[in-house]
Amino acid sequence: MALSGDTLIAGALRVDTQTADVGAAYVFTRSGGVWTEQQKLLAKATEAMPSDDFGCTVGLDGDTAVIGAGGDAALGDNAGAAYTFVRTGSTWVEQQKLTASDAKAEDVFGVAVAISGATIFVGAPGKPDTVSPAPGALYVFGQQTGTWVEQQKIVVAPPANCSLGRSLALSPTRCLAGAPGDQENGMAAGAAFVFALKATNGDPCADPSACLSGFCVDGVCCDGACGGDSPTDCLVCSVATGATADGACTPLGNGSSCDDGLFCNGADQCSDGACSIHGHDPCPGPNQDDNCSESCDEQQQSCNASDPDGTSCPQGRCGAGQCQKELGSSCADKSGCQSGFCVTHACCVQADCGAYGCGGDGACLGACITTVDCAPGYQCSSAARCVPAVDPGATEVQGCGCSTPGRGAARVAWWRLGLPVLFCFRLARGRRAGGGRSRRSRGRGRGRAFRLELALANLRTARRG
Repeated sequence: MALSGDTLIAGALRVDTQTADVGAAYVFTRSGGVWTEQQKLLAKATEAMPSDDFGCTVGLDGDTAVIGAGGDAALGDNAGAAYTFVRTGSTWVEQQKLTASDAKAEDVFGVAVAISGATIFVGAPGKPDTVSPAPGALYVFGQQTGTWVEQQKIVVAPPANCSLGRSLALSPTRCLAGAPGDQENGMAAGAAFVFALKATNGDPCADPSACLSGFCVDGVCCDGACGGDSPTDCLVCSVATGATADGACTPLGNGSSCDDGLFCNGADQCSDGACSIHGHDPCPGPNQDDNCSESCDEQQQSCNASDPDGTSCPQGRCGAGQCQKELGSSCADKSGCQSGFCVTHACCVQADCGAYGCGGDGACLGACITTVDCAPGYQCSSAARCVPAVDPGATEVQGCGCSTPGRGAARVAWWRLGLPVLFCFRLARGRRAGGGRSRRSRGRGRGRAFRLELALANLRTARRG
């Protein structure tokens, strides 16, 4: 017999309802202290055979009953079987016939049964091995999407003919199995074995070792690896995460959110059970602005990677994460130039222009107009050449390219200041006296003036070059 709440079930293995000794089980319910027969349970007519011993043992938990038939011969004489029944309302219906995966004659599988929640234990005390004729075995069944599935076979190594599984008792965490043939303490002294139960499919778990199936996915024991509990798959095993039932691995629907673990390919979606549809790069990347460090960095999962070298930016092109300027652009140091050279604050084609600076086209100058066109420590001479500065304190005479020394060189170069004054004085004197000169002398004056203008023009041309 087995009792669960106000329901009791009793086996009657010798009932001849369908054929001789086919067996039956009777269900009783209690109401107001009175027990009333609810239903007589029988194996299906197509399955019932003489001497099946259906009802030789019974188990009950809520609305599910398991009934042993240790004499069932479908897989061999006395190979045995067990039947599950479920109740809906007040009606019981056969759900499934259970047999061992390695069933053999005389196993008497089903001579002992027990049920607790979604776990059924079935004893097969006649199960042989290669050493003993009847060491016995236990078979554990769990539910997968409404179907009972064999999950484990348990054997021990007692002395011969231990007959493990001749009787069973089951709780949510422990199983007690009788072995009347155990001889450790004497011939047929007997023993009982206690087994700690692992969680079955759908039960909460923290790691795979707690599950009978060996799989813990989405916080429950699962019927398979189900993607290994990885966030990069589109498989779930709990109702909370979208599964059809706790413990049943279920593919997420197409378009469901997932995460393939990569940052740079944006948001992900499921497609046919795989996380294979990806969004857009979350980073601005090359976008024609001055910031050349806005590309995606997968390792750091950030948007601080350098944009590809050569990408356009307002002042030139990106290089080494900076907006590097084109030739001739103003610069503070070489890192701001595409060419890698900054000469006299201009991006240049080469690292050193000698005495000269770098021009607006990025090429080294070959002549100067002002000292600004010269490298530091040089000054522009009257011949449009950059020469070593005479005095660090020298000042430039604007408009003619000449420079005057500071106080320290006044005595040495006083005549440089006097020559322009003397020249201007002689020219003015000649003009005043021009009225009394002959036409020939005036012509010579005009010739000298023309040659002077020509010399100044040549000087300007040399400076521009």
